This record gives sequence, structure tokens and C-alpha cells, in this order.
Amino acid sequence: MAILTTIKQSIFKIRDVLSPVQLVTLIISLIILLQVIAFYVVVHQPWSGIQLKADLNANTLYINDLHPVSPNRDSFKKGEIVSYIWFNEERIKPINSIVIDLKEIATFKDYNDFKRKQGEIYGPNYNNTKIYYELASGKKIPLKLLDHVPIKGVPFMFWLLFSVNIVSVIISLVVWLVKPYSFDSGLLLSAGLGHYGLTVIYSVIISRDIFMSPLILQTLLYTQMFFMHIFAFSMFSIQVSYPQRLLPVKYLVVIAGMHLLSAINYCGQWLQIPFHIFFLQYIPGFFIAMLFTVKQWMVAKY
Repeated sequence: MAILTTIKQSIFKIRDVLSPVQLVTLIISLIILLQVIAFYVVVHQPWSGIQLKADLNANTLYINDLHPVSPNRDSFKKGEIVSYIWFNEERIKPINSIVIDLKEIATFKDYNDFKRKQGEIYGPNYNNTKIYYELASGKKIPLKLLDHVPIKGVPFMFWLLFSVNIVSVIISLVVWLVKPYSFDSGLLLSAGLGHYGLTVIYSVIISRDIFMSPLILQTLLYTQMFFMHIFAFSMFSIQVSYPQRLLPVKYLVVIAGMHLLSAINYCGQWLQIPFHIFFLQYIPGFFIAMLFTVKQWMVAKY
């Protein structure tokens, strides 16, 4: 196939220009750059120091914790229920505007509504318009916001995910250095980088306070989707290629094209994926990959 020939020629060109050590150095530099950008985005967001948690059964948000240096520590108490958010004399239901867990966004309509409502909250803050929390008691309290997140306010989960991800990338880089430019080690390195990228972006998204610039949020979600497809495709390819080649490489090229189309569709929103725009598409691939894993085990055993 012409595509396979082009891929091989590209790999040969990279191998001629960069030694394994040089390529690893380049990858590590890009990883550090990505982490610095992630940290920059996290700390340059408005911050209230209030940790909200969703009670999906009651369709409400409540104050789960108040950071020790939060500017709102004297205004709110832990456990209080936030019924509405007020801005520009408008009142909105926060559970539909914040959505702490993005897994709750199942359709493109949900995603577009969420992005629009994030913009509605972000806009008044950007224009220095007062934002209020209305509690279940009916009391309306102004929300105090810092224009940046203090270092102490960066969530622990951000640092934890960073630490864990570095380990997975280092392992994939070490394996690649043992067998540089080989098909299998290249797939493992691709999987490690894909996992690192999607998790770093996830750590940024969950580290936001109650809102984020819609443009930044959309860019993060789109980029995360591409990293997710890189990771999913690479892991599937490993399962069908190591230790025995169970699927011809030409079929992997077709599968890679399907992943690319799915990622582009997520951005363009042309075809609505049934049940869930993010997770459902991976379920059939997961079960197919498990069948290939069993097949690999049977080949190795017999």
C-alpha cells in the first residue's frame, strides 16, 4: 500500500536525521513544555477557593471544602447547598452550568449548552460583574474571586497525575531506547505519549474553579480527544501485534483512519454518536481488543 510505503520512508528519514538519544531528548523537551503550559493555564484562571461537589441524585451542588487561603472562607460554610448562580440579574442552575464530571456530557447538545453556560459565567467575571451564590436558605452571597490561582491553591490531583504520568512515559521511552525505531517499541512509545497528553489535559480541566474561558476549555477538550485516540489506537495495535502479528499492518492503517475521522467528527459535530459522544465509541474496540488478547495468550501457550 502507498500509505505504508510513505510511513516507512518517513521513519527512515527521521532515523537518518535524529539518533535515538536525540529523539528522546526532543520528546522529553516537548513533555516538559506541555507540562509548563498546563501549569500556566491552571494558575491563570479565576479562583474562588471553593470546592463544589455535585449531588446528581438531588440535582444540586454543595460546598465540599473551602481552601485555607480562599477569599470566601468567611462568607461560606462547608456543606452549604448552592441552589443558583446570579450574574447580571440572571439566575441559572449551577448543576447544569458547571458539571464537575465531564462524563455527564453525553450528547453534542449537552456539550454546546455546557460551553455556552461556562461562557455566560466567565463573561461577567471577565467584565468585573459581580457573581453571587444563592444558597438553599435563600441567602444571596457575593462570590469573591482572585484573578489567578495561588501555588497553594493548585489541586493535589494535578500534581499526582503529573507524577504518575511521568513514570509511564519514562518506561515507554526506556523500552523504545532498547529497540529504537522498531514497530512494537514505537507503538508503546506512542501509547505512553497519548496517555500522558490526555491525562495532563484532564488534570487541567478538573483543576478549574467553577468556570474557564470557553475558548481554552474547547481547545483542551479537542486536544484531549486526539490524544485519547492516539492512546486507544496504539494500545489496540500492541494487542494485535505483540508477541505475534495477528492483524496485517494495512488493516491497522484503516483503523487509524477511523480513529482520525472519529476525532475530527468530535470537533465538527457532524454525526451524533449514540448514547455518549466520548465513551461509547471505545466500548466495541475494547471488547475486540480483549478477544485479541485471549488469542495472543492461546498462541503463546500452544
